[in-house]
Amino acid sequence: MVDGAREVLLGLVLDAGDTFVTVATAEALLRRQDLAGFAIVAEVLGLADFQHRTYIDQAVTAVFLVFASERDRAMEACEALSLDGSAGVRQGAVVLREMLAQVGPLLFPQEPA
Repeated sequence: MVDGAREVLLGLVLDAGDTFVTVATAEALLRRQDLAGFAIVAEVLGLADFQHRTYIDQAVTAVFLVFASERDRAMEACEALSLDGSAGVRQGAVVLREMLAQVGPLLFPQEPA
């Protein structure tokens, strides 16, 4: 991701004046379901205060509540991010993985008959 975009996205998720911006941006990044989006959310979690972490946790639940397979892939991505070169991303990836582990998805893959 372009570094300028990263800075803007970090600012949006950490928006102090509008919690809707925080939730909407976090959800959009998580819905990408890729390392770039997860890395930004993880980095934010390393910087966020309790209030912002609460809103990000709400976004995590909103995005990953339905499909267990999507939640599980996100948890695997967090494992990869725990090896990132940035200490902030590594620490945030641990927090994000813990948030994902707390989500109880509604739909699980069917076992082959």
